[in-house]
Amino acid sequence: FDKACVLKMESLVLRELGWSVNDVVAAAHAPRLLYALGFAGDQHAELVTKTDLFLLSTLYDPNMCHVWAPSVLAAAAVALALSDRHGCDAAGVVKRVGEAFASDENGRR
Repeated sequence: FDKACVLKMESLVLRELGWSVNDVVAAAHAPRLLYALGFAGDQHAELVTKTDLFLLSTLYDPNMCHVWAPSVLAAAAVALALSDRHGCDAAGVVKRVGEAFASDENGRR
């Protein structure tokens, strides 16, 4: 397939879906969670890299991807990254992540 053909197929699929494309991978949730937790700039970028590494490791275990929702995997990766790098209490991070999801004004999960 050439580029034009792929773009046309993608356009057809998105039109059929009503352009309602959701985040289907955990890596799409992690940066938003970190912003909601108050991280920005270089610290945010460093933590996103760390969470991406944790999330890439979940791709090798099919049970992780099929059992847990992407938002749950992202929350776990954020908790691991913060406890690993900043010595934060993982249980406290998970609680704060839950609060951040609950207060998301867009209602997205």
